[in-house]
Amino acid sequence: MSSEENPAPTIKPSRNGPYLVTNLEDISNSKGAITARRKMALCRCGQSSKKPFCDGAHAKVGFNSDKSDGRVQG
Repeated sequence: MSSEENPAPTIKPSRNGPYLVTNLEDISNSKGAITARRKMALCRCGQSSKKPFCDGAHAKVGFNSDKSDGRVQG
């Protein structure tokens, strides 16, 4: 298959919102396999009732994705 038929997966954080994931074939968490979609929004605020998917809770809780002072990158 060419790269046009099977584009590489991407994960991009949205500002103050979810991870935007495209072209991922499989995904799993501690509970096992999850049905992947061509485009997904994955929760990163920790408040979604539909984890691992985003349900918009980040807007209700005021999630801020800015780097905090003292946060280290590993």
